[in-house]
Amino acid sequence: MQPTLVVGLGGTGAHIVAGVTAKLLETPSTAEHVNRTIQLLCIDTDTHVAESLELPASHVQGIGFFALDYLTHACLHDESLKKWFDCGILRRAPLAPAQFDLTRNTAMYRQFGRLCLYHDLSGEILEGHSKVRESIRRALVSIQQHTPDPPLVIICASLIGGTGGAIALDTAYLVRHTLATMGANAHILGVFALGNVFASAFPHAPEEHHIRFILNEVAAVKEIQHFARTRYEFGPQGHFITFDNLEPFNLYWLFGGDRVERAESKWPTGYFPLIADEIADVVITDSLPVKC
Repeated sequence: MQPTLVVGLGGTGAHIVAGVTAKLLETPSTAEHVNRTIQLLCIDTDTHVAESLELPASHVQGIGFFALDYLTHACLHDESLKKWFDCGILRRAPLAPAQFDLTRNTAMYRQFGRLCLYHDLSGEILEGHSKVRESIRRALVSIQQHTPDPPLVIICASLIGGTGGAIALDTAYLVRHTLATMGANAHILGVFALGNVFASAFPHAPEEHHIRFILNEVAAVKEIQHFARTRYEFGPQGHFITFDNLEPFNLYWLFGGDRVERAESKWPTGYFPLIADEIADVVITDSLPVKC
């Protein structure tokens, strides 16, 4: 079995990681690989979903923080941040101070999701380490202790929200950068839930949320396409992650779209196990991406 790291981003990612874990533990032949050649990691601003799913604390990395004070300072002094973050949000956005508490959620603002990862990477300047980078590195080192084969990294998220889809691209490049420092490479598979998966939940959300769902999904896809064909640069000054004309993912699986009839009648949390089962059965067990 190929060494594998499954990274779940945001709430959807947490559900998929929990489902993959449960599926792998059902069978002794795969269960023995969990926490050895198969590592699992969930990264989110709000860790309540992961905690409610009873994911082990060692599998969960929180990146949420209270952002108002940080942004007030960074928008004046951090030129790297100002290249992509709209600092005008501090003046004109109709946000109460409590909405800058990103330990609860990102209010579906993609910039807030990306800000949390950027803030974590800034920890390399302030505290000498990034929690996310260390979590990824620790997992990769662990699986490579058991085999010299290139690892398979599966990054799971929905594209409609403010955390998972916002940091999927950055996480893929962070994995590639971390592996490069280890003198290694990986096959990276992106597993993304599209808006159709959430169709049954849309009637319960305000109309403005529907619009934001669509815009978030389009933005995520366009970012992946754009940076695969140009220069990618992200991170605080002196700690850039940089790549030129490099695809972040070797392969994509998009769930939704052509499966509308299955998605519209099912509540999203009931659909996530289907995604998890396909990852566990088809990708991990059969190591499909290696053959593509």
